[in-house]
Amino acid sequence: MSHLKTNLPFFRYQRKLVLLWFIWGSIIFIFTFQKSFFGYFKHSTEPIWTFIGVYLGGIYSLITGSSFFKHKLSNYLLKDIIYFRLAYISSIIYLLGVSIVIFIVPLYILQNGGNLEDFRNALAKTNTIFKVLLPIQIGLLAYFFFKKEKG
Repeated sequence: MSHLKTNLPFFRYQRKLVLLWFIWGSIIFIFTFQKSFFGYFKHSTEPIWTFIGVYLGGIYSLITGSSFFKHKLSNYLLKDIIYFRLAYISSIIYLLGVSIVIFIVPLYILQNGGNLEDFRNALAKTNTIFKVLLPIQIGLLAYFFFKKEKG
């Protein structure tokens, strides 16, 4: 497993994760904001914003707290790349799942003659899945952000 060992600056990998979350998250927020005023969420914005707040809010708090308020990160090294890879791949999967719920599920429901109540029911079903995924995702990110060694 020596190919998983590194001595690269932790900050470089942290920046990759932060960029992934903030770019993808910005797309989700802009899309949802636009659809809340002009699209299919405009008649009932509460369910979708609650979903975003619950399933993205805590993760952004973790990322912000561990990234921007930690000083002297340039002194730390990433000793084992596996933690970064786990955090990065799980982040992509998690953000893809959130994107599907926000971008595709409403369109599918509307195209099949569904209404707002059908969307609320679909959102409630996805809540069950995300209640399991959220702590796993937070755990992987937290482990990565706090598993670094002084260089």
